[in-house]
Amino acid sequence: MSETLQAGLSLTRKYDIDAARTIAFMGDECRVYSTPALLYDIEVCCRDLLLEHIGEGKDSVGTRVELDHVGATLLGMWIEITVKLVEVNGPAVVFEFSARDALAAALIRGRALPDVVAASQEELIDQVLCAFLTGGHVLIEGVPGLGKTLLVLALSRAIGGRFARVQFTPDLMPSDVTGHSIYNPQTGEWSVRKGPA
Repeated sequence: MSETLQAGLSLTRKYDIDAARTIAFMGDECRVYSTPALLYDIEVCCRDLLLEHIGEGKDSVGTRVELDHVGATLLGMWIEITVKLVEVNGPAVVFEFSARDALAAALIRGRALPDVVAASQEELIDQVLCAFLTGGHVLIEGVPGLGKTLLVLALSRAIGGRFARVQFTPDLMPSDVTGHSIYNPQTGEWSVRKGPA
């Protein structure tokens, strides 16, 4: 992790509330800043702050947000969002954020915990290739959207291998991975349906 990525860093950004950032289901007279748009703007601020301090090829994935949106900002007004990095724990970081508009001293408050700073894809590719070349095994874990499946699919195609993916769930059975026998009552025979492994 970068030495400049430390608790106490902050970023403040002002946004004009345009039609794309508002709800439309209450009519044009009641168009207000939507919570999903607010959350998106907060996440952009958090990510932009991180990108100034982490290495090239690295990025961030938010995993949990606590948000109290306690006021309505009308179409055409502005909002000022401030994000503050309050904790850095290895690749996990925690932000606190707040926002205000022209009418309210405090429009929102909340916490984003933890954002995960993803290692560069080059590092992951090197580790997967090393395991492949040495006959090892790899379990790639991570939050959605990091390209784990795409990486393994690309490697499989590059070496002319067979690709299979297992999505682990709490009710996963061994036969879901290795396969199982199925009885066909019409023919009276058993057949094997192979799993991904």
